[in-house]
Amino acid sequence: PFPHPMHASAIEPPRIMRAGALDGLRWIACLHIVVFHFFRELPTLSRWGESWVQFFYLVSGFVLARSELAKPLGARHLPVTTYMFRRLQSIYPAYLLAFVLHLAMRPHLNGFAWRMLIPNLLLVQTWFPQCPTSWHHGGACAHDLFLYPAWYLSPLLFYWLVVRSITWALRQRSVSFSAFCIVCCWSVTFALAWLSNHGRLAAMVGCHDELCDWVCHMYLRRSPIAYFHVFVAGVALARVYFSCDAKGGLGSALKLPSALAHMLDLVPRYGCCLGFLGFVALVYVAPSAIHTQAVFVNHGGLLPGHLLMLLGAVAGVDPIASVVLACPPMVWLGRLSMVVYLMQQPVREWFEEAFGWGRLSKLAYLPALVLFSWCCQRLWIEGAPPDSGMAGPPSCGRKGAQALGDRGGSAAASYGAAAADIAADSVAPSARIIGGQQSGKEQMCA
Repeated sequence: PFPHPMHASAIEPPRIMRAGALDGLRWIACLHIVVFHFFRELPTLSRWGESWVQFFYLVSGFVLARSELAKPLGARHLPVTTYMFRRLQSIYPAYLLAFVLHLAMRPHLNGFAWRMLIPNLLLVQTWFPQCPTSWHHGGACAHDLFLYPAWYLSPLLFYWLVVRSITWALRQRSVSFSAFCIVCCWSVTFALAWLSNHGRLAAMVGCHDELCDWVCHMYLRRSPIAYFHVFVAGVALARVYFSCDAKGGLGSALKLPSALAHMLDLVPRYGCCLGFLGFVALVYVAPSAIHTQAVFVNHGGLLPGHLLMLLGAVAGVDPIASVVLACPPMVWLGRLSMVVYLMQQPVREWFEEAFGWGRLSKLAYLPALVLFSWCCQRLWIEGAPPDSGMAGPPSCGRKGAQALGDRGGSAAASYGAAAADIAADSVAPSARIIGGQQSGKEQMCA
């Protein structure tokens, strides 16, 4: 069975619930990115870590749009300033702490770094990519000067400004139109890859020097333009998924023939299995693609596989999702992944300065990173009291799941995703499902 969001009524919006498997999936993505940054000696595994960045933008669009779609039609919306302030509350304390810890490791800044300090603090460093005039190929530009993993938050800030407008526009159109938008978003990836090859974008704007060519390249790799189509695909997927409750399934919502609709309804049940199988096959069958087709692979090329993983995780009945990703320790780590993502660089810098970066340091790095991130989340970001149920990670099993569910509404739920939108990360199940009937109580468990 495939749980669905409640149909938004004119009286009361549906109850919002979390998808534990989605948290577990976020932890896998976050961990792979950390491996990509600091464990390059694992070539087959590490070099594909960057490809998970697009997954976070996809999830962000999905969960934020679902939060908007769950509201009744005609409901009053928060002012933009209030909405943005609440969103920033979910990421900025962790970002500011990581930023200060990083600056403590490098007290001496040059003139260009001082000028770029304010854009980085305001999270707009990638909106208009800038590099120093003394730049050389591979040098640090504005988004790499300080806390370089945090460049991801800068495009996300822009997407928050437009997500409600995009959701409203898709809500006015048919479900088939949203499905068509997903296909179009994937096709945009081919255009970005074409523009990035052989300096085509730089040639179009009249660039003739290496610095200008690199800035144009950064627009295609790090600016809000780079992942906008992936974010929109997440919003469109939420529109399709949300409509399934009223239509009786994905196939019915898209008005497909009954046989094809039945086959499509089976996809979410094995979405994670299919997505991970395709990802592993790509890594081992075409390992060089991450280098030769980097823009395509990292900026939407894996969108079909990530869509399958997302659907499988949200459905919660996929074997990988229900057994592995929804295991309470994975969910706990997933809700910690936002802080882990931001703290990876300061912890690595401290390790390297204190102990060097040898074999023992590498073995101790990941456990220390998780422990330090948990302490930061508890003491600095949340300020959770000792009896808040945040004593440590839960264990697998019924008691662990119950304990995790009991504290699902705590402040910890606000900081659990590298997608930086955990406050809106939710699934609102209802009694209507695809491929069968299920009671309300079973839906809550799912």
